Amino acid sequence: MTNIPEHGFIKPLAIFMLIWLFTSCSSDRNRSSQYVIEVDPTSFTEINLNDCKSVVISDTTLLIGVIRQALSDNNYHYIHSNYKLFLFDKDGRFICKIGERGRAGNEYSSLHYFWLEGESIYLYDFNGGKIFNYSTNNELLSTNRISRNGDNEYAFTYIVPLKDGYLGRCVWDGVAGISPALAYYSSDFKFEHTIGDLSINSGLRLGFPLTKSKDGALYWNPFGNKIYFIDDTQTVSTRYTISFGKYSFPDLASYKDDYDVLDLAMNEDWRRNHAGSFSYVFENDNITYFIYGMDDKMHILKYNCKTHRYNNFRLETSDDETIQSCSSDGKNIYIYVESEKGLVIYNLGK
Repeated sequence: MTNIPEHGFIKPLAIFMLIWLFTSCSSDRNRSSQYVIEVDPTSFTEINLNDCKSVVISDTTLLIGVIRQALSDNNYHYIHSNYKLFLFDKDGRFICKIGERGRAGNEYSSLHYFWLEGESIYLYDFNGGKIFNYSTNNELLSTNRISRNGDNEYAFTYIVPLKDGYLGRCVWDGVAGISPALAYYSSDFKFEHTIGDLSINSGLRLGFPLTKSKDGALYWNPFGNKIYFIDDTQTVSTRYTISFGKYSFPDLASYKDDYDVLDLAMNEDWRRNHAGSFSYVFENDNITYFIYGMDDKMHILKYNCKTHRYNNFRLETSDDETIQSCSSDGKNIYIYVESEKGLVIYNLGK
């Protein structure tokens, strides 16, 4: 399917790629289609975050620090930082801290990851082998202990709901050198079986390359150019292939493992002239947002699956600002920025 650059967007959106590591389609959205998006990353609309709506979290007693993960829904911002999970309303007011860190049975030893499911907040204690289910009132609703019963079972690093259970991104097996990328887990988080034939060849973790979509889930290798779709029948297919032409990252198949590509990405001169390192993908109705980096700048590629047109945006910040993370509530894109004023959450709109 042909895609066309679209430069006349009303009030340019904005842009982001997670920096904690190194700073088409019909109206009914036929999910069986594969979208090939050819992008010129040097052609973009520049956005200054200071022109966007924002709220400031200036309560220094919270000591938020570096943000590892952020999520949003219609009512709240959920911010994971310093092994703690903070809940704020959309005006930036602190609501509560979810869960407690410690060694007791109802405490987590390390907060690795969290996700939202219905009215619940799930906290994943990878080291402690536990998953906690909390309400937004910080009420502990349930605790699940994670156990591994055999050599052919795979633990998960990230997980999203899929039909009656969960889709997980597997932990890399450093001894074997290669591991399946995806597996299916029961509703009580027990390993069921691997899914598809995708694999991982390193323990690198860039962003959170697994996300819930409207009718399934999306998975990707941040250094690759393909975004995969997993439906409720656990079938894996390529949904998006993104090409930046001569600015693309190299084909992963030509490298021993992800670390070789990381060596390239850590080179400032090489990074200046190549686009990639996908950190987040958001699907909103007929619009999909891809968060990527080029020239040490954060970009958002906004793709319309109905018209096959795209907008490419690059984010500009003040000298005292550092981008920490981003999220979407299904309607808006939010950028979380550390500044002299505190933590600023910018609302980029639709």
